[in-house]
Amino acid sequence: PTLPTVAQAQSGSKEPLWAGWAAAMLLVCGPVTKQHFQISGLTLVGGVIVLVVSIIFSVDKWITWAGVLAAASGLIQLLLYWYMLSQYGWREEPHGMTRTVYSCTHCGNPFPNYDMAAAHEVTCPLAGQNTAVGASTIVGQPVNMVNPTQA
Repeated sequence: PTLPTVAQAQSGSKEPLWAGWAAAMLLVCGPVTKQHFQISGLTLVGGVIVLVVSIIFSVDKWITWAGVLAAASGLIQLLLYWYMLSQYGWREEPHGMTRTVYSCTHCGNPFPNYDMAAAHEVTCPLAGQNTAVGASTIVGQPVNMVNPTQA
């Protein structure tokens, strides 16, 4: 048995302090993408370059050590992602298609086109109540929109 941490001793919990962190791990075993291999390959190559340059030019030892750590972490990542690829395969890429959904400004119900949303807004039971229960809001900045005050 391990000794409890101070927080566990104070709370009386027998569960380890890290028990709830499993869901927040950065490395999730599952299907991989090309980006997994690209970033770990760049880390490996960058570490090797720093290591070689630091040896050639006799720079500080901490720079050499940083190159070793970067190369080692890149290699370990490549090996882990290769194993994940062999076990789970490639992650399916989205097809790159998006669709616009229009919603009622009063109740927030979604509609596939503007005409249906406009027709619903005329007969919406929440119209005129000054409430926007569940109504959508614009998030972010619309692209290629002309500002009516500047037109």
